[in-house]
Amino acid sequence: MYRTREQAAAYLFILPSFVSFIIFVLVPAVMGLGLSFFQWDLVSPIQFVGMENWSDLLENKEALGSIKTTIILVIISLPLTVICGLILALLVNKLPFGKTFFRSVFFIPSITSMVAMSVIWGNMYSKDIGLINYVLSQVGIQPVGWLSNPHMALISIVILGIWSSAGYNMLIFLAGLQGIDESLYEAAKVDGGGGFYIFWKITLPLLSPTLFFISITSIIGGLQSFEAVYLLTGGGPGYATTTLVYFIVNAAFKSFNMGLAATISLVLFMLILLVTLIQWRFQKKWVHYD
Repeated sequence: MYRTREQAAAYLFILPSFVSFIIFVLVPAVMGLGLSFFQWDLVSPIQFVGMENWSDLLENKEALGSIKTTIILVIISLPLTVICGLILALLVNKLPFGKTFFRSVFFIPSITSMVAMSVIWGNMYSKDIGLINYVLSQVGIQPVGWLSNPHMALISIVILGIWSSAGYNMLIFLAGLQGIDESLYEAAKVDGGGGFYIFWKITLPLLSPTLFFISITSIIGGLQSFEAVYLLTGGGPGYATTTLVYFIVNAAFKSFNMGLAATISLVLFMLILLVTLIQWRFQKKWVHYD
């Protein structure tokens, strides 16, 4: 009887989350899958078109370009974000004092509104009055069109992404570092191990579960990039920074092509699922939980 009551209480606790998942995740996902086979502009009657949205997607250069841009963005930003977070964590962890202060300072960008950060960085990126170009001019470098140059616009988005997420990664890495037994470091030093040897043979392997978690979340976050693109470049210049999510929003709420938007949303879902499954498949080769 007591066990039954415990089970009932447990089910009641998870019920709100379960209902929320059904209403806000499962039902929209199923509706999105179904909508990919229909044509709808939010006004006219919905029409079944079969696989037409998928064939249109394969012929849509902007859609295919958004997939390529998103993948490039993830490839560039992932290693840089992880490395910056790890370096910050190692530096803060070695501080003799002030850890709480620097941990808070580096974490602030992660909890700051992306709108506010985009406005600030947009001013800094300005070709004529931006702080970055002013600093570069002091060392004899000509002003750079950070947001107007097709070759630099995506790099500018990546830089903002690294700045906004490195503090969060630092915090996760710090938790991992503080979970490593100090006796392992002491034993390695007694055996004559140097700083790089200790990092490579002890720190990095024991941080591999943390690294695995950060890699997955960073890739998913990169594939869903939208706010900085929307606020800084509007997908331009041209389509140089049009990401998958930005293309979905444009297709749905500017072109009012809900079928195409649903179709490209499924492509995004399949990309995230594929990358996650690949990481889970190969994590046994490099992630150590002992």
